[in-house]
Amino acid sequence: MHTVGVAHQLGATPPARDWRWPRPPLWWWLDQGLAGGILAGVPFVVFEMVAVGGGASARIAAGIVTAGAALDPDYPLSSAVVTGGALHVLLSAGFGAFFGLVMSSAEMSPSTAIVVGAGGLYGVALWAVNFLAVAPLAGWEWIRVGGDPLDQLPAHAVFYGTVLGYYMDRALDHAHRARASGLRDG
Repeated sequence: MHTVGVAHQLGATPPARDWRWPRPPLWWWLDQGLAGGILAGVPFVVFEMVAVGGGASARIAAGIVTAGAALDPDYPLSSAVVTGGALHVLLSAGFGAFFGLVMSSAEMSPSTAIVVGAGGLYGVALWAVNFLAVAPLAGWEWIRVGGDPLDQLPAHAVFYGTVLGYYMDRALDHAHRARASGLRDG
């Protein structure tokens, strides 16, 4: 253990992460997932509202909160953007915390490629649940009518999932380095 601290002091990279090092506690995973979800929610919202559909995307998201009223052309676009953006970030935070929970119980090698790939797959699964199960069950027809749900797939996979996975990978790396140098999980 002492040699790891010396190697770290000299600028050398600590040993590769693996699940054998004392893993962070559950609260850490939830906290990092929440933070990562918020961070990933920002590029996701920007992509959604600028690249995918602009005002239409904002109105569709805000329609969830306003029971479809935001789809009315007389509904202020600025209100739809604020409401839809806030909803996206709030949901991104919650789904990020859930991703942290999932990752806390994973028994796999935590290489960067695997963690980022798991984030991307999580984004795809999130898209499938939201668009193929929740929206039809909730009766949110405007989601399909107002735009093509397939446009949302890359947004969920790339702009949310992989960003979330990358954040979690960096957080794991930071926790591993802190642990190797004798600091808290932080």
